[in-house]
Formats: sequence, C-alpha cells, structure tokens
Amino acid sequence: MATVETKGADSLRKALNLLDIVKDRPGGAEMRDLVAASGLSRPTAYRMVAALTEEGFLKLDDSTRRITFGPKLLALAQGIWSDTDLRGGSRNELTRLAQETGATALLMVRSGGWASCIDLVEGQRGGHGWQVGMVRSVTQCAGGLAILAYGDWSDLDRRQKDLDVDDPRQLKSTLGVVRSRFYAVDTLANESGNMGVAAPIFDISGRAVGAVCLYGDAQASLHALGSAVVQAARDISEARGGYPFDISLPTLAISNDLDGVDLIADSQCLIGDNPCFDDERLFWIDILGPSLYRLDRAGEEPVCLNQTEVAGALLRLGPGRMLLAQQTRLALLDGSGNETWQRRVSGLPPGFRYNDGALDPVGRIWLGAMDMAVSRSTGLLHRYDDLDASPISLPGFSLPNGISFSPDYERMFVVDSMEKLLCVFDYDADIGAATLRERITLLEDCDGRPSGLAPGPDGTFFTCHWDGGAVLQIDSIGRTISSYSVPVPRPSGLVYDGENDRLIVTSARVRLSETDTARFPKAGGTFAVPLSK
Repeated sequence: MATVETKGADSLRKALNLLDIVKDRPGGAEMRDLVAASGLSRPTAYRMVAALTEEGFLKLDDSTRRITFGPKLLALAQGIWSDTDLRGGSRNELTRLAQETGATALLMVRSGGWASCIDLVEGQRGGHGWQVGMVRSVTQCAGGLAILAYGDWSDLDRRQKDLDVDDPRQLKSTLGVVRSRFYAVDTLANESGNMGVAAPIFDISGRAVGAVCLYGDAQASLHALGSAVVQAARDISEARGGYPFDISLPTLAISNDLDGVDLIADSQCLIGDNPCFDDERLFWIDILGPSLYRLDRAGEEPVCLNQTEVAGALLRLGPGRMLLAQQTRLALLDGSGNETWQRRVSGLPPGFRYNDGALDPVGRIWLGAMDMAVSRSTGLLHRYDDLDASPISLPGFSLPNGISFSPDYERMFVVDSMEKLLCVFDYDADIGAATLRERITLLEDCDGRPSGLAPGPDGTFFTCHWDGGAVLQIDSIGRTISSYSVPVPRPSGLVYDGENDRLIVTSARVRLSETDTARFPKAGGTFAVPLSK
C-alpha cells in the first residue's frame, strides 16, 4: 500500500529530518553537517535549527559548538523510560565488571548527605567490607562523590554540615577533578582498607541518579579501572535513555607504530603534561594522577613521585629549580623533584586549578587557571612578579592551555583550548603588561582542540592536536607549517629539544573508553618525536 503524505506538512517533515540527522551523529552534529545531509539551503537550515532550539527540541553545546537533542525531547521520552528499574538495568553490567576485573561491583544511590549500596556482585578478591544496605557519607565514598559531582554545587556552602564537609572549597576542587576524569576515587579507605572507583549513571534528563563502583585492593591502581567503570556507567545510562557526555573519539587513522617515534615512558598518564629538562633529566606531570615523573636517562624506568593534590603546571625556573603549581599551593622543587619550599595559593576561585605556565625574560611567572567544571569565559591568567607576591589576574579566556613568548619577548601567545584560539598579546617586559592584539582560530575545520604551546626554532611554535593524533608546527600568525604524527589520539603537552632536533610529547588516556584504550595501548605515554625528515 502506498504511503499517503499529508499535504502542507513539508516544513514539518524537513524539521523532523533534521532531528533524524542529529540522532545519527554521535556527540552531536555541526551546522555544516545538517546543511549537507538535509539538502536544505543554509538560511533555511539555520532558521529551522533556531526554531527547534527555541522550542527545546535541540540545543547548542557551547563547548563543542555541536547541536544535540534538547530537553523537550528528553522530557517526552521520559514517559517511556520512567518505569525502567535502575537495579535491574544495572545487574548485567555489575556481573560483567566483577567477572572481568576480580573486584567487587556495587550500585550506589544518593539520599541527601548519604550514599547507599543497593546492589552488589562479589569479585574473586572479596574482602571489600560492603553489604547491600550499607551507607556512607556522600563525600567520603567514590559512589557518593561521582553522583555529587554532577549535581548542583550552588548549595554546597549552605549544606556544609549536612554533607559532612569541613572545607567547601576543597570539596569543590575534588568534584572538579571527578568531572575532569569522569570518575571518582574514595577519599578514605573503608573498614577493610580497600578503596573504590566509581562513575555516575544518568537518567534521560541528564541527572546523576546512581553510580557504578568497583572496590578492590587499595594497593592496586584504581585508575587502571577507571575506563571500565566509565564504560559500564555509560552503557547503563544509554540503556535508560541518555548519557550527556560523549567519550568516544572521532574516527581517526592513527598508527600504533610510527617510524622514528619512540615511546620513552609507558607511564599511562591520565593527562601527561609540561615536560621539561633539567640538566640530563626529563620531568613531566600527570595532572590528574596526580604525580610527578622523573626520567634520569634513556632506557630506564621513570621515577613516579605521587602528589597529594592535582598537579596543574610544572615550570623550570633555572638549573635544579622547578615550580609545581597545584590546586591550593605553589611548591619549589630541586633537581630530583623533591620539595624545598611551598606557599598557599591566593586568588583562585573554588573548583579552579592551574594549567600550564611560562617565564618572561626577567623571571615573572605566568600561569593559566581554569574551572575544572570547564565553563566558558571563566578562565584567566595569573602573573606572579615573585613567588611571595599576590597574583595579578588577566581574564578573558575559557581554557588557557599553553603560554609562550616570541624570541624577542615583544609578543605573548596563549592557547585557549575550548575556544580553539591562539591569543596574541603585545608584551611589555619592563612592567609585565600584556595587551590583547588579536585572536587567531586554530584547527577551524578539524575535530579536536589545540593543547599546549612550546617555542620551536626560527620563531615558530608547536602545539598538540588533542583528538587529532598529531603535533602541529605553527608560525606566529597561526598558520600550520608542519604536522608530526604520534601513535596516540590525545597528545597533551610538549617541549622542543633543540639539541637533538626532536619533540618530547606527553599524552593522555583520560575519558577514553575501554574500546579506545584497547585500540591505543600507548595512550598516556611519553614520546620522542624526531623533526628531521
């Protein structure tokens, strides 16, 4: 029987077709995708998308500039999924996790200031100390922190006593780390000495309604279980009708073996960053580990120096003298990475951390600062005229992630990863004043973002192509001169080793799914990339 088409409904069909196109684009569609796939003229497509957005059927993600389903569609679908049982819908994933990891898998929910275990599948190792019905403070267990991180933070100060919080500022910083990782780790071991890792489960409206947790030996690497927990939480969420974040990579043709590119440390960093040399030693940080790595000489295993809080930036100040900028303090390190001095950070809003840095010619310290919840237009730079001074703020960024100077120090360059911009400033080194000159778009027609910035030869610079599997050499007006492939999707930090004409490149494995970590086993490693052709 032939399909009967209702007359006068062409515009409606075109709008519904746009919704279908968005549905078929994991992570959302760009406007150019909608125009190309729909066959509509650009003005018509823009008008329809604007109307659908105004009515709540679509929304524009400010951080990615991609168009995704809006709250109206989620609300309509809620009726279909409202009867889905969280416990029943999670059981298979809990069983799989326990069998594959040997750890005990838990399902947790929040009630006020408490997190309770509502289901549990024993792993082979046992001895975790949990039982169904057991509760802990929501701020003192991985499951509670995973749920709390994706809730409303506005009442944390008011509810300080209810949530068993001594320092709301520190709690917000902890929750920011959870958002950055997509998973939480226990702040305190339970009665048996074991600790856990957990990721949030979302309902169709994007609200965190529970958490998947794994509890195992406290001496084991909980971060190694992070991708498994995130993947399980995502699968449960999608089965319930929604997951608000895309952890999948763009389709990338990346080789795991590239001629001449050497893996010099398989450190599996969550976010490796800020590599720098001191004498013959190489240092770098794992921001979210958090840890500091030291490689004494080629061919040896790196030394891992664990840190107590997020390691935001590592900066060499001079021979045998480095600065480690953390969430709440600045620390001076010697040539072995040992702390020799520290001071409390002032001027950082709650939930912020430092991110990358640079020295000007007279020794002033510039540090980028970012909101760990990653919100637009909240980032800033801090300038320290000396380590005992209060910082001077320079606003106007979203995610400052790379600072460098021209060879004559008359220009300062800052990468804003979220906005995909190279911000160029006129710089007065006599007084340390930076005046915005222009903003240059980087990676305009590419997936991924610029990450980090390092000076190269002849007035050029290098920046990592996060989610692009490459390092780009650019000139002072942002034009790409050369591209160097790396065997991982998320290169994250770099330094130019001019003596050997090569780059030292760190990388990240944060937010990679189990499938992606299997595809890219070297993710999180540190590499030597030759520049000579």
